[in-house]
Amino acid sequence: ACLSLQIRTAMVTGDHVRTAVSVAHQCNILPEGRPVLLMDAAPAGQPADACPVALSVLYPDGSVNASVTPAAVLPQVMMGELECAVTGKGFDALLLPPYEPELLQPMLRRGTVFARMSPDNKRDLMELLGSGLQTAAAPGCPKLGLHVGFCGDGANDCGALKAAHVGVSLCEAEASVAAPMTSRQQSITSMISVVAEGRCALLATYQIFQFIVAYAMAQAFAVNLMYTHGLQLGNYQFLIQDLFYVTILAALMGYTKPRKELARAKPVGRVLSLPLIVSLLLQIAVIVVFQLIALGAMHRIPWYKPTIGTPDLRTYKAPETTAIY
Repeated sequence: ACLSLQIRTAMVTGDHVRTAVSVAHQCNILPEGRPVLLMDAAPAGQPADACPVALSVLYPDGSVNASVTPAAVLPQVMMGELECAVTGKGFDALLLPPYEPELLQPMLRRGTVFARMSPDNKRDLMELLGSGLQTAAAPGCPKLGLHVGFCGDGANDCGALKAAHVGVSLCEAEASVAAPMTSRQQSITSMISVVAEGRCALLATYQIFQFIVAYAMAQAFAVNLMYTHGLQLGNYQFLIQDLFYVTILAALMGYTKPRKELARAKPVGRVLSLPLIVSLLLQIAVIVVFQLIALGAMHRIPWYKPTIGTPDLRTYKAPETTAIY
C-alpha cells in the first residue's frame, strides 16, 4: 500500500542481513528479481584511504559478487537499478568522520533494509532521515529532511520511536512509554491508519477554516448590501445563523472520517496555499453572485415595492432582508 502511495518503506531490524532481505522480498518491500547491494564494515587492516565499507552484490539466485567497486555500483543504486541493504557495522563505519557523502547519500536515499541495527543505530537513522544527527561529531554529516515514521514493539526501539516524527508502539510495554502513539493491533498496518487519520484531520481543519472564512465574508457582504438600502438583518436572523448553521456544520466537519483507500496525491502543507485560497475565493464569489441574483430576481416581481430604510438602520422587517438571508 505504501509503495502505491509513493511512501518510502524500509525495514530496520536486528536480524541477519540475508534473513532481512528474504523477509523484505516476501513483504514486497524489495522488488523481486532485482539485485541488492550489501554494505558491511570493511575488514580490519584496511589502508586509511580505503573505502570504509565492504560492498557486495546479492543476486536473486543467491550468488554474491564481492569484487565490486563504489564507482561501479553506487550510481546504479541511485538510479534504482540496485537495491541497498546495510548492516549495523556498515552503518557505524559510514558515520565515522570525515563523512563521505558519496557513500552516505545512496544509503540514506535508497536504503531499504537495515539489518543488525542496534538501538543507537536505529535512533541515528531516524535523525539522519529527518533533521540530522543531534550529536554529530563533525560538520558535514548529510541529512534528508524527510518526515519519518517508525513503528516498533521492543525496548530497543525506544530511541527510534522518540527520534521519529511519528512513533507508533506495537505493544503496551516499554516502547509505549517512548512512543507518542500505541497501536492496539500488533501490526505494521497501523502506520497506514496513522497516515489516513493524519490526512483526514489536516483536511478537516482546512475545511473548517474555509467554511468560517467564507461564512464571515458572505455575512459581511450581506450586511453591507443591506446598508445600501438603509436596512439591516434582524437579531434572530443573526442568532439562527450563528447558533444553527455555523455551530452545527463546523461541529459535524470534525466528525469527518478518512477514506478507505488513500490517494497518491498528498494534501497541501499550509493553510495559506494557492489551491485553498483559490477555492475559498471561488466559494465567496459564488455566494455573492447568488445573493445579487436573489435581490435582482425580487426586483422583477410585479407586486414588489422597494423598502425605504431609516438612517438609524433599525428597519429589518423587509423582503430584501429575507431574500438575502
